Amino acid sequence: MIRRLLLSYLSVTVLVLLLLEIPLGLFYARWERQRLSAGLSGDASVLATLYEDALELGADLPADTPVALDAAPALAYQDRTGARVVVVDADGTSLVDTEQPALRSLGGRPEIATALDGTRSSGTRYSETLRTELFYVAVPVASSGRVYGAVRVSLDTAALDAHVRRFHLGLVAVAAVVLATMTAPVVTAHGGSCPMASPLVACSGIWNTRGVALISPFDGAAIASSSMM
Repeated sequence: MIRRLLLSYLSVTVLVLLLLEIPLGLFYARWERQRLSAGLSGDASVLATLYEDALELGADLPADTPVALDAAPALAYQDRTGARVVVVDADGTSLVDTEQPALRSLGGRPEIATALDGTRSSGTRYSETLRTELFYVAVPVASSGRVYGAVRVSLDTAALDAHVRRFHLGLVAVAAVVLATMTAPVVTAHGGSCPMASPLVACSGIWNTRGVALISPFDGAAIASSSMM
């Protein structure tokens, strides 16, 4: 009877914790991605502003003359955040790349092609070059309705996934503490430290090998007092 009661109590408690923590974990993961997207989008816009004048001036140069951009702002940003920065001209040629050699044709990348069309984009995709999942934000570098290039900021999703996993593990730890706290009174109410045939069977006296109480503490005290009379 006690075993069934305790199992029922544990089942209800675990069900309630799951109903609370699973939506919370999903919400947190979604919120972290939205926060990361907003942060990278703002940073990409700032970098686009820094490179706008140089790209605009480079657009007037002969086609075979490469545009010289200062990579220092992009490198400083990568050192501070760990994100990769790529700046391309209107043809999709990389002029600044904090992880790969410059002057590569990147116009075929979907996010860069979208940015060169004048629309910012964000999302995740698998990079065949880096062989990892990337979270990216790409914004156009434009002035007076003309697009002069694009800036892409990308981050390996492993860092984000590890952060979300740590949060999920924290939820599991909290659930374990809550479960132990809520079930402890049920166990101690039936004897607590007495021998038990099973961890799920609370005791309230002397138990045989089948977990059946032979003499309760109260019966034992009564027998002892009666024998002394």
